[in-house]
Amino acid sequence: MDQFIKSPGQHMLVVGITGSGKTQTLYWLADLISHNTDETIVWFDIGKNDEAFKLGEICERPMKVIVPAGCKVVSDDYDFELIWVDPMDIGEVWNHVEEGFVNIISIYRFILDPHVFTQTIAEIFKSLILKAHNYQIRTPMTIFADEFHNVAPSRNDALDYKQYLTGAWIQVNVEKLRSLGIRLIATTHGWRKIRAGIRSSFNWLIFKRISDDVGRDQKKLNKFTPLIQTLRNDQCIIVFPNKRFTDKAITPFYGDANKKVFYYGVYGEN
Repeated sequence: MDQFIKSPGQHMLVVGITGSGKTQTLYWLADLISHNTDETIVWFDIGKNDEAFKLGEICERPMKVIVPAGCKVVSDDYDFELIWVDPMDIGEVWNHVEEGFVNIISIYRFILDPHVFTQTIAEIFKSLILKAHNYQIRTPMTIFADEFHNVAPSRNDALDYKQYLTGAWIQVNVEKLRSLGIRLIATTHGWRKIRAGIRSSFNWLIFKRISDDVGRDQKKLNKFTPLIQTLRNDQCIIVFPNKRFTDKAITPFYGDANKKVFYYGVYGEN
């Protein structure tokens, strides 16, 4: 893990079913990165309880929460700076990301329309890629993206064809993000839920408890599927870039998300 943390741009995918401890694993990685590097931290908030807001205390950094204009986040339990972005130019969220903060991009939580959801994802990630190529992104940076199969789904899991094409943009450019010092740490419920060409770009893997097998593209792990299917919530298997992997490893527990955060507004509403 020391090798991973101290190598900016290394991508990691955490795979596990709901309730297998993926979020606690993300907290662990955020803790390691925030206390051992100067990387800018960005967390995509999908609005599950107060998961994103625990990062402030874990990382010991102030929080900045970025939402679409017309929407807001309210909490008596957490202190944060609230930033609004113009819904007509949602790709500009990256202009508000700041070093030394936990930058929470809270956009997805406000979207109800699945077509608006796919359009917004496309714009945000295309903007990231274009700004990174023009050296307009603060690097080194770590982006945490929970449930990444919603961003770059396989063909069978896409809401529509436009969402599937968004994955093509990311597939072509994710390796370039690595070379520019932008690290992507993502989670998924299932190995094959993410577009195949993107799965291969995650050179580090953490398997939590899974319900299916690990796929034909992880042949060395296939015979260990029964073991991975029975992991406890605090256990994982870490797979290195050379495809070697650990025995059961233990991840720390940072506590459940149980404080109150309220979201108001709908993004993309006519």
